[in-house]
Amino acid sequence: MERCAFVEQVASDEMDLETLKQEKQRLQNLEKKLIERKKQLQERQRSVKAEYRKNHRINIVEPEARSMKQVDGPGYNAQLAVDTHSNIIVTNEVNDQPHDRYQFSNIHQKTEENISPDSKRAYTADAGYHSLDQLEYIEDNNINGLIADQKPHHRSTNTKVTSIETIKEEKRKVERKDFVYHEKEDYYECPAGDKLYPKSRRKQYTTYRARACGDCPIAIYCLSKKSKRKLVYRDHREKLAENMLNRLKSAQAKQRMKMRATSVEPVFGNIKQNLGFRRFKLRDLLQVQGEFNLMCIAHNLNVMFKLVENRRLAAFIYTIQSKIDQYIAISKTIAAIYLKYWREINIFVARRKYAFI
Repeated sequence: MERCAFVEQVASDEMDLETLKQEKQRLQNLEKKLIERKKQLQERQRSVKAEYRKNHRINIVEPEARSMKQVDGPGYNAQLAVDTHSNIIVTNEVNDQPHDRYQFSNIHQKTEENISPDSKRAYTADAGYHSLDQLEYIEDNNINGLIADQKPHHRSTNTKVTSIETIKEEKRKVERKDFVYHEKEDYYECPAGDKLYPKSRRKQYTTYRARACGDCPIAIYCLSKKSKRKLVYRDHREKLAENMLNRLKSAQAKQRMKMRATSVEPVFGNIKQNLGFRRFKLRDLLQVQGEFNLMCIAHNLNVMFKLVENRRLAAFIYTIQSKIDQYIAISKTIAAIYLKYWREINIFVARRKYAFI
């Protein structure tokens, strides 16, 4: 009996030793991964604005993914360009950017590459893609593009200032839209009739300052507690945003924006609701891009089957080949890391954010 107990004890000790070796190896691998992730974090922090670097984090399991407000945890930003006549996806991409302010140019270039360049093609995107950089890209490349403005109240596009009575009646803060910018004389006219002339000029913007605001009847709605005179900062490319906002006010532009909402958004609805692709199953950006490609292929096959069924495929192919009146809608989705699985032809750019589980 004593020998049996001794043999059992030796076996138990050997098992404990093996367990300890495995645990030691696991901790060493974890330490190695943490050191590697720390280096990746330091490299990535260099690309983040200084004010955000301190709180910037990296996911140990999925380092290429970013934390995004739309998902609970790390995720990727999936982009689509959709043909508005057929709802066929013509361009897709997955990236790690939490916003879309610099995505329009990238999606435009890929779309032109995928379905051949066409100067008549029209692009429409939502306000998430709006930035002066992208408006400059549209201007420089002579693109027929519309991008909704997130902050139209920040643009001085009116020909008349807002009356003092209106501001008092509404009891609201005075905004940039209440001012009128006189481009030829280079000054802003405020609702009280004062003129704001350039105070200083920097590389990217000019500061305009009012002459006197002490006796202004709407000063409480216009100035902050510490300010004595109104300051207005104007980016040197602000004219691009003002021109875009004026274009958006036309009936044709409104129709195109309405079409965007009814063409590209249903594509994401089909992918997520009907096809059931709500989360990614794979890891790493390259593999997630491959998975999203398959999602888009599944959607396109479904659309083309319906075109064949309705005897519309031949007409659609002819329209594509003729490259007349093409419109593209752009949007995105933010996809979570699940470790689940392209009308007028407008190509609308869309986006959604997907997360991982």
